[in-house]
Amino acid sequence: MSIAQPAASALLQSGLRQRIIDVKQALALRHVLVGFAGDIQGIAAKLAENPTSLPGETLRLLIALLPTSATALEGYRLLARLGVGSLGTTWLAMGEKGLVTAKLFLPALVPQETDSDRLVSRLRSLQGSGQRYLVNFIAALRTQDGQVALIQEYRQGRDTKQRSAAKGVTSEARALTILRQAAKGLALLHHERRFHGNLRPGNILLDADGRAALGDYALCTDADQLQPRAGWSAVQLSRHSWAAPEEFGDGPRCGPEADIYALGCIGYWLMAGEPPFTGAPDRQMLQHLGAERPDVRLLANGVSELTAKTLLKMMQQDPQARYHDARSLVHSLERNLDQLDQVRVKTGAFTPPSALEHRDTRDLGDDSGDGSAASSLVLMEPQ
Repeated sequence: MSIAQPAASALLQSGLRQRIIDVKQALALRHVLVGFAGDIQGIAAKLAENPTSLPGETLRLLIALLPTSATALEGYRLLARLGVGSLGTTWLAMGEKGLVTAKLFLPALVPQETDSDRLVSRLRSLQGSGQRYLVNFIAALRTQDGQVALIQEYRQGRDTKQRSAAKGVTSEARALTILRQAAKGLALLHHERRFHGNLRPGNILLDADGRAALGDYALCTDADQLQPRAGWSAVQLSRHSWAAPEEFGDGPRCGPEADIYALGCIGYWLMAGEPPFTGAPDRQMLQHLGAERPDVRLLANGVSELTAKTLLKMMQQDPQARYHDARSLVHSLERNLDQLDQVRVKTGAFTPPSALEHRDTRDLGDDSGDGSAASSLVLMEPQ
């Protein structure tokens, strides 16, 4: 199988997700790269020739997404960089069964070989745990230079951070739908006595139809332990916008209540356009620890009182004052969606589908597809 077309497809999808190019530009590049007979270096050389009318800076940014090092993963080949985060670098890669996501962890997070062994063993125990609301872990391995890598399924689309950058503030209905799906993912994790520990907008992935699933879960703690792994605390991972009060300090703790708190902060951000507490990291931490919880309606005055109260309960300073578990949160979010549907029906803004259709469409909210499916326009399947 030639790697050229998967490499071109991966590059265009990565460029779209990172808003380096738009759909029109991706289609123009597709015309240039489809059937290209060279390897990744050949694609880079072709783009460097500036075969389109795109700005030279745009093409340089695209070329920078291509792998240039000799990093090798047994059974996989890196194609295009999706992003760089607090855990490491994420790539689109090609395996025997198609495109996957490969996360290469920062060496500083697993500096010793014993830590590497422990993390690889931990990740392997999670393989196959994914389903609709959890991205599947496929493999855990090391690169030739000893770097730990996690292979996950690739869900075409984008994460909530990228969606927000492209579309701005999220409507209440759409935000509640994303929260409900994410809460279902948390419920699955918590049922297995696992915690996410690193919940942030970039770890809520939206597929081409806008359905949400959690990625990068259960990495920060070992099973049944509330203490984060060394180097993986909220402060060290720069989660000041989303972390619960108990995740700060000398003895940080994580757990189901902290996951619910983080999801509440993300819900606030989706509807308000900014986190509940802003400013420098230290100032954010102090506000999480002691400030009055903000009402989302101060920045999003169209949000219902019921949803505002749900977010306030999720973000309570005392863990015992939050929802007792993610299943209870799911029920509250479904109640909120039902109430919102009733209001929209009364005002003539919404026509409810049949019972069967409702089960299929509830998860899509009020703007299904949200534009992320546009990346499918440039997908070039291997020949």
